[in-house]
Amino acid sequence: MTGQPQEKVRKVGPIESDVIGWHNMYWSGGQEKVCFRPGGNFYCAEHQVDSTWHIFDGEILVDWKKYGRYVLSADEGKNLKGHALPKNEADEKNWRKTLYFGALSPVEKLLCGDGEGTEWEFKGPEGSFSVEFRCDGENHFVCPTILGDAHWSIDK
Repeated sequence: MTGQPQEKVRKVGPIESDVIGWHNMYWSGGQEKVCFRPGGNFYCAEHQVDSTWHIFDGEILVDWKKYGRYVLSADEGKNLKGHALPKNEADEKNWRKTLYFGALSPVEKLLCGDGEGTEWEFKGPEGSFSVEFRCDGENHFVCPTILGDAHWSIDK
């Protein structure tokens, strides 16, 4: 014994590129298509809220705001498994798993960039103006010169 406190050893887990992409998320009540986007943005077309994900101590933490908070870990390949918070071992329905089904499309990668989104210059007969394609949990489409709450989508 040296009398020195032991350093906590961080768990080895997934890196961001292991998680980014489209997943089917399953739970006892059904399933949803969700996307783990670069930069820690979490997206679901059917339940859009400003939600996030990040990796901490070898686990993937998802904050889906009013839809819950989840802890997931790497399973086989890019699939994930875990539970809702708070963890309740006695609750048979407190489980989540995802099955990875694809990478972001080239257009999604172009619009999302490193995660926050991208800015574009639109040009027309009346002149040019800039717009932002944000890759947040709500797919905001922002034009600084035109006020409003607009959203973008891609049909696959």
